[in-house]
Amino acid sequence: WLMPVFPSPSRAGYDVLGLDHVRAEYGGDEALADVIAGAELRGMRVMLDTPINHTARSHPWFQEAERDPDADMRDRYVFGREQWDTLRWHPAEGGDWYYGYFGAGYPDLDWTQPAVSRHIRARLDGWLDRGVAGFRIDAVKQLIEEHGDISDTPSGHCLMAWMNGQLKAHDPEARVLAEAWTQNAEASAQYLGTAARPQADMLLDVPRYRAFLKAFEVGGPSRLRHKLLPEEQDWDIIHRMGS
Repeated sequence: WLMPVFPSPSRAGYDVLGLDHVRAEYGGDEALADVIAGAELRGMRVMLDTPINHTARSHPWFQEAERDPDADMRDRYVFGREQWDTLRWHPAEGGDWYYGYFGAGYPDLDWTQPAVSRHIRARLDGWLDRGVAGFRIDAVKQLIEEHGDISDTPSGHCLMAWMNGQLKAHDPEARVLAEAWTQNAEASAQYLGTAARPQADMLLDVPRYRAFLKAFEVGGPSRLRHKLLPEEQDWDIIHRMGS
């Protein structure tokens, strides 16, 4: 599993400038092709960490959308004059506001727009064709806002089920790892979906990260041990959701 390899203005790479290529600092597309080939020789496959909830503010789409309120690109983001969450709405040029759950540098894509889903699905299919085994989908909880709710919306779960199905239709062996950050195992397990309507093959979650932090703060493992030992109920939840 590789962290984001796409062009980005930041070191972490979660504010992407596009999903077509590998950033030059990492050697470009050719370098990743070599990694994929080398991994397969060793009996391994490569998964890509793929931020699709948002882009960089300097993404060409957003630059055009912010500059011209009548541009088609405007519909690919969430712009408006009303704010349902004052922490996550950011001032845009011209007096409007745009929504960015993770900050002003990460404007959210509007996944209710077919142009967004078509474009990103085509990029993911393209990476499968290049030998990638699957994707760690970043921030699945925040993909679609709905009626003022900003995470875990029914539409967001519907999108994950659709995306999982589309990827497997293109490549039955494709794997989806959903990053569903929460402290509640039952909430994150929902992103596995059901046997009839799967949303992901695997989950990435850190429900006990506060316990880890507290263990370091107090210099002792007692609270962490308490959190880690009685976790059979979490597995029961995950198995129940998966069935």
